Amino acid sequence: MPEQTERNVDSSARSSTMPWYTGLQFRMYTSFVLLLLVIIGGTVGVALWTVGRAFRESVDYTLEQTGNGLVAELGQRLVYAEGVAHTMSLLGTQIARDPGAAEAAEWILGDEGRKGEILGCGVWFETHDGSPSPLNAVWRFAADGTIEKAALEGTAMLQTYRKRDWYAAARFMGAETIYWSLPYTDPFTEQSIVSCSVPFYTEQGRFAGVATADLPVVRLKAYFESALSPPNGYAFLVDRHNRFFYPVPGLEVPDGNNGVLAGEGGFAFPSVNAVALGHPDFRGVANALDRVNEFRILTRMLRIPSAQAELSELAGADLGDYPNADKLVVAMKHDPLAGPTKTTKMLEQFPLAHDPRLQQAATVSLFHVPRSYWRVVVVAPEEMATALARKVALRVLSPMVALVVIALLVAFLLVRRDLILPLRHMRGYLTGLSETEGDFLQGLGDTAPGELVELAYAFNHRTSALRASNLQLREEMAVRERAQIALRESEARFRNVLENTRDMLYQLNLDSMTYEYLSPAAREITGFSPGELNHMKAAGVAERIHPDDRTLVERHTRELVASAPGGEVAHEVEFRLKKKTGEYIWASENRTLIRDAEGRPKAIVASIRDVTARREAEAERTELRRYLRNIIDSMPSVIIGVDHLGRVTHWNQEAVRVTGYDPDAAEGRPFDQCFPIPEDYVMRVREAITTGEPMEAERFSVRDAQDEILTCDLIVYPLGAENADGAVIRIDDVSSRVQIEELMVQTEKMMSVGGLAAGMAHEINNPLGGILQACQNIDRRTSDELPRNTKVAESLGTDIVTIRKYLEERGILEFISGIKADGARAAKIVADMLAFSRQSESRFAPVNVAEMVDSVLRLAANDYDLKKHYDFRQVKIVRDFSPDLLEIRCEKTKVQQVLLNLIKNAAQALAENPEQQDPTLVLRALRADPYAQLEVEDNGPGMTEEVRRRVFDPFYTTKEVGVGTGLGLSVSYFIITKHHKGTMSVESTPGQGARFIMRLPLDLGV
Repeated sequence: MPEQTERNVDSSARSSTMPWYTGLQFRMYTSFVLLLLVIIGGTVGVALWTVGRAFRESVDYTLEQTGNGLVAELGQRLVYAEGVAHTMSLLGTQIARDPGAAEAAEWILGDEGRKGEILGCGVWFETHDGSPSPLNAVWRFAADGTIEKAALEGTAMLQTYRKRDWYAAARFMGAETIYWSLPYTDPFTEQSIVSCSVPFYTEQGRFAGVATADLPVVRLKAYFESALSPPNGYAFLVDRHNRFFYPVPGLEVPDGNNGVLAGEGGFAFPSVNAVALGHPDFRGVANALDRVNEFRILTRMLRIPSAQAELSELAGADLGDYPNADKLVVAMKHDPLAGPTKTTKMLEQFPLAHDPRLQQAATVSLFHVPRSYWRVVVVAPEEMATALARKVALRVLSPMVALVVIALLVAFLLVRRDLILPLRHMRGYLTGLSETEGDFLQGLGDTAPGELVELAYAFNHRTSALRASNLQLREEMAVRERAQIALRESEARFRNVLENTRDMLYQLNLDSMTYEYLSPAAREITGFSPGELNHMKAAGVAERIHPDDRTLVERHTRELVASAPGGEVAHEVEFRLKKKTGEYIWASENRTLIRDAEGRPKAIVASIRDVTARREAEAERTELRRYLRNIIDSMPSVIIGVDHLGRVTHWNQEAVRVTGYDPDAAEGRPFDQCFPIPEDYVMRVREAITTGEPMEAERFSVRDAQDEILTCDLIVYPLGAENADGAVIRIDDVSSRVQIEELMVQTEKMMSVGGLAAGMAHEINNPLGGILQACQNIDRRTSDELPRNTKVAESLGTDIVTIRKYLEERGILEFISGIKADGARAAKIVADMLAFSRQSESRFAPVNVAEMVDSVLRLAANDYDLKKHYDFRQVKIVRDFSPDLLEIRCEKTKVQQVLLNLIKNAAQALAENPEQQDPTLVLRALRADPYAQLEVEDNGPGMTEEVRRRVFDPFYTTKEVGVGTGLGLSVSYFIITKHHKGTMSVESTPGQGARFIMRLPLDLGV
């Protein structure tokens, strides 16, 4: 209570010392006065604006009606002139067929009621060769009102009419179209006129000429001057180039030519822009007309691609044939050929600060004349509208303001009685109450009327419960204070955790895209302080994400924001972030979406961790694994990694090539199911994996993915590193090495046989020489040509003739001839064997083809294996040697070796022929520039395509094991292609034999 008493005393002191100008009564009086002033001012302003607007619209309507009336009257004159021009165009079509039809022109101009509306008319024909047409004619009204036909012979108009504006434009318009020319001076009457031009065409649709009707400008001037004249306003007419049809008094420019361009005959057509130069106040009218023309030209140019194209289409001919076609195009851009507006239209209305003719402010209205590109300008004084508006405003607003003042005074008195005086009573009561001990149960009293009585009852009701509410409020404040202390302690613990974590934590508001919270770790992660990041906002931070990672981060953000309510799981994304220093780090961000009470996305809470070290370690580990895999895949051996159970963990590319299994298909399966290791080796490999002891196996055979038999060596290397179970199996293909070893053995054997054959040949030569010598001596000792033979025979009681006769009768001489022939043959064989087995010096020399082939055939015929196993003597030999190929330059012994190999292979193949087919061997030699071509062809069983493709591969053979080594044809191929720079190929079809083709260069270049 003492505290409350103190407050009451302070309140009483304040009320007793309160200035009078802060009281409620003063403020209400002041408010009413201000409200009164605002209402009066607003009413007067609105009334003035409304009245002014109404009279402005009235004047505008009057001006518009005036302009429309002028245009309507002018339009009647235009329609009449257009009708005459149309009629003359029909007459022009008739004159083109019948020149006598020209007499009808006087009938066309004979309308007595419209005399003076037009000055005359004419028809102008197109000759298409540039010369004037004799049919051209012009009819005019004479001074006495009669119609006369003007003479055109020798006039300048006759020579230049095709270049005139009224003709040139209409020349390129369609039938029944109208073109109004610019005003110009008539060369016959020397009056200012405008021409209405209408083209006419022949019955075949060809352009024939232009018909015209001339409208005198003086009649137009008289009409406009009679319609409006100062000081009530004036009007004038301008053409499409903003030129006056006639000079307007008061708008002259003081220069030598009235500031305008003079026409023919001395008439002047003033320019609105020229007038504006002399009368700057008239610039507004010139600018308005320029805007109208610019808008018309721009609209036209946007609607058609070019004036050139449209003119060409309308003319049906090339514009290049027409004089001054380029100037015509420019003119038509300013005067489009599409028909002008056909209805009256007010184009613009604007104020003019000072009209040079009216010498006061004015209103200008622009009107478009239908069926032409003319403009009517109406100028009216501005004073008419403003004076009338002020007069009406004074008469209407004065009583209106008086009524408003009376209404406000009555309202003030009522408010004072029903509001101000009751409030004054309540103030006095409450001031007295504050000076007591504060017993709120006394009551406010009910002297106030209306709603203030209800306010007093409500005040008394609420004060009765104020004491209990005050006690309850103090208890609630104590509870809230304890909760705030607990909340501050919890916040301090949470902030301590956030500020000491190494991860950058933030909360991003999705509406403003600003950070509501940033942990201090932001400086360590990004190099920027939280204040700098707040200044950058989310958009600035997003710009520091690596360009290659922005799409990924944006996609993750969209997915998180678009997730369904209840599905806001943490989204993790890794990206490269540019620090303040300019370097990039790898950042891992975990995001969670927060929604508002209505389920809309509100904010994103996320943590960012620097994972650069982890990514670099992963990249290094990946690169190392790739490097090791490349090393293993590059090895020519099969490398198989297995675990302790023998399941495949690694499968290199050589294993893929040999087995045909992809790494994905092999990994995880037992090694013996993927690689065809013999059964007796599988247990040994498994035992090596289990015991950790290395294991080797040599020379076992497997079948690869191409169904070829490979000879392999196998080595098992158990893994010896810590925590590494399993082994590495290495399998090497040693098939080539084994074959080479066998070849070396075979080569040594053949070398031994060759040496033995050479020795035997030398030993055979000695007795063979004795035999041949003995046969020669027998032949000489029995010859009757030697005297000693005859002498010895006679000493024995006989003669040499009888002896020879005896030898012949008994066939002894034939035996001796046979011994000589066989001996010579044996000597030749021995010589061939010695030449073949003798070490070659690799010397190229000219060789007789036929002799070389016969030598090889003799060797083949005496080959023991061919005699015993293949009966080479039963083979039919066909020699086909071209006469233009006698010698070739080659290494004779090596080519003999190739031919012998081919003949032996052919003999072996022919042995497989059926009995009803005669074995035949064809040997060819022909010239195929720039090669010498040798062929060995047989009619044996032939070979398949697969065998034909591999026939020259080393160690490839189709013979049984032990019969051939598979090197004969590969060595032959090497001799022909490498040693002799030639080619060697084979052609074969199963069942149709084979043909080996050798080509040796004629110019070997060695």
